[in-house]
Amino acid sequence: MQELVEVTIFRYRYLENRVKVVETRRVRTKLKPFLSPAAATIDLYGEGNEFPPALNGTSLVLGYKQQLSLIPTDESQLFGENYEGQFVPHGDSTYDVDVQHSVYKDDLRIVKRMFSFEVDIPTLAGNVVAARFRKRCKRGTFKTVVRGQGMWLPIPGGRRGDLYVTMTVK
Repeated sequence: MQELVEVTIFRYRYLENRVKVVETRRVRTKLKPFLSPAAATIDLYGEGNEFPPALNGTSLVLGYKQQLSLIPTDESQLFGENYEGQFVPHGDSTYDVDVQHSVYKDDLRIVKRMFSFEVDIPTLAGNVVAARFRKRCKRGTFKTVVRGQGMWLPIPGGRRGDLYVTMTVK
């Protein structure tokens, strides 16, 4: 039996005018017979980050694309809808992104205020932003939106989408 899975990949890509953007790719790949008890790798050729195009005299030579290798640790992680720190598209939007994180209530990374708290969250761009939650820090699930930290619009000078953060405090 051969099972097909769809993997969502966020990768860097370059437009014709050499502008760097983040692209969402949905790739279908066969899971069986690649997934074995030894957790064999699944190679996705040309699906990784793209390097910038080089100038070759007067013409542009397209950049090379990295190869991705998936190493599933177990089937539940591969089949789960999403897991800790994974970026997924928000609803039907191609520019807004969801991410889920968990922290313990007494974690030192939480900045507690009287009626709110903040936690540093990694973004698609590789930097870290503070996500502010408008309730007191207690056990439960909290949601917030960090404006302008999602995917870039593909037009020059376009704004970025938003990052929707779901925080579970244990």
